[in-house]
Amino acid sequence: MISVEKIINKLIFGTKSNKYKWFYLSDKGRSIVDICDNFVTYYDYQQNTLNTSDSFILNFNEGYLALCEDSYSNLLLIVIPSLDSKDIQCINNYLAPDFQQELLRLQNLIKKQFPNVEDFLNEFMDEN
Repeated sequence: MISVEKIINKLIFGTKSNKYKWFYLSDKGRSIVDICDNFVTYYDYQQNTLNTSDSFILNFNEGYLALCEDSYSNLLLIVIPSLDSKDIQCINNYLAPDFQQELLRLQNLIKKQFPNVEDFLNEFMDEN
């Protein structure tokens, strides 16, 4: 399998250069949200939930790459080759801190693609 680090670095570079257009996870339909929610709740079904407002999805060919945040602020990178695939995987180690810093960087870059309060207020304050 390709290195997780290489995949994350490619996503960071492509997002930073505006090559990749991400969407809010909740905008892509219930089936994708359910797939991601299953991964998030797998280890802690009673307590952990998917934070859809800070989870994003990238379309690639027939599949998706989903960056999902759980209620503990852990980030999961989930690969969905297609909606009818049985081989869906979280490619970072969910129970270890592996790649959390890099995924947080990716998440911050993704969030910059969307309107946010801080940028809006900065523009307002910079207006003559």
